[in-house]
Amino acid sequence: MPINYQRIRNITAREIESALFRDGFVPVGRGGGHRQYRDHATNRNVTLAWHGRGQTLSLGTLRRVIERQAQWTEEDLIRLGLISD
Repeated sequence: MPINYQRIRNITAREIESALFRDGFVPVGRGGGHRQYRDHATNRNVTLAWHGRGQTLSLGTLRRVIERQAQWTEEDLIRLGLISD
């Protein structure tokens, strides 16, 4: 099922970071305005733009982090508390 990004339009970098931690990712580095996370069990890597913890992410950035890097489905977003049923 495709993810409805209108439901998560105002997610901040802090909220994504918290969801990454809940899903087993650990911080592995930072450089400039980016932070890097890795899930060693699944070999997934995520690079998150971090220009302020309260900054909302653009839909394009959100899509890249959720679909390409973290490889989360809508069910994962519900499990991680980013969207509700």
